[in-house]
Amino acid sequence: MNCSRCHHPLAAAEKGICKQCRFDLNAGGQRSPEDTTADYRRSPIKRGVQQGLLIVVFMFLLAALIQMFTNDFQLPKYTGDVVAILGLSAGIVRIIFAIVLKK
Repeated sequence: MNCSRCHHPLAAAEKGICKQCRFDLNAGGQRSPEDTTADYRRSPIKRGVQQGLLIVVFMFLLAALIQMFTNDFQLPKYTGDVVAILGLSAGIVRIIFAIVLKK
C-alpha cells in the first residue's frame, strides 16, 4: 500500500498516518494535528546555501574584529586575513556541498 499523497510505500503497521508527509489516511485527506510545521520546512539545498552564506558573513565580521584588535593583543598582522580566507573557504565548501551532494 502506498500513501495517496506522496506515494511513499507504507508498511502493514502504518495504516493510519504516512511517516513521510504526515498525511492522515483515515481522516479523508487531512493532516495529523501533530504536524503543524511541515509546510514551512525548507529544502536541504536552500538550508545549506543559507548556512554557507551565514558562515561567510560571520567570518568576515570576525576577521574585521580581529583586524581591529591585532595590535592590542599582539597578534600577527595577517591573522584577520587568514580568518577571512578560512571563512570564505568554509562557506563556499558548505554551499557546494548543499548544491551538489544533496540532489
